[in-house]
Amino acid sequence: MKVEDVMNTIITAVKSESNLREVVISLANTPCGRVLVFSEEKPEGIITSRDILAAFSEYGNDAFSLRAKDIYGGEIVSANPKDEVRVAVRKMIYEGIGGLPVMEGDKIVGMFTERDVVKILAKVKSLSMVDSVMTLNPLGIDIGLDLREAARIMYISKIRRLLVKDEEKVVGLITAADIIKGLARGITEVEKIVTRNPITVTRNCKINKAAEIMTKKRIGSLVVEEKGIVGILTERDLLYAYLTESMLQ
Repeated sequence: MKVEDVMNTIITAVKSESNLREVVISLANTPCGRVLVFSEEKPEGIITSRDILAAFSEYGNDAFSLRAKDIYGGEIVSANPKDEVRVAVRKMIYEGIGGLPVMEGDKIVGMFTERDVVKILAKVKSLSMVDSVMTLNPLGIDIGLDLREAARIMYISKIRRLLVKDEEKVVGLITAADIIKGLARGITEVEKIVTRNPITVTRNCKINKAAEIMTKKRIGSLVVEEKGIVGILTERDLLYAYLTESMLQ
């Protein structure tokens, strides 16, 4: 299977001089979790939810005075439309990123992300179970924290999801995407954006079934329960599952 068979051809972009508020609003409205930064119609970089977490964990609301060119990362790591999906997935894992712009020469023709991999897994007959790839011992935060602190914890822990607790009882889940949407709406408290009663699976759930749930519900993670919460299954985890499944097919 080629990248061009599954990539998203809708691209969200901002100008390098765009202020951070414009970037946050654009990110909040794109499902792929990243926006391209252009200068004079030439792609210069990519801004992801992680870049926004970094900015707000360091500057707080003063981050809104920054511009897109101040926060995007290094060189663009891309894929070719004719690349095999497994090659693109290996590149994402190696680079520690969740998506690749798809380029033909200097022209961007699409975006390939973790979510596209989840959609693929939803359609295969899986032999593996959630238990084999899930993230164990997920971090949790208190429901009384503000978004800046939640952003800081996510950034320094290099994760995009946190369990939310109220007096040690898990009451929900918050994601990097939730924080971005909250910032776009001017919300500052975790309590106002937490997803309560998140969707759960058991550790013995097949990978394809979990991927199917994530695809249908348009979510990037599932809480794994077995006599209590034992882990979280994320889109990132499913990149590793895809490589295993593609070798077994």
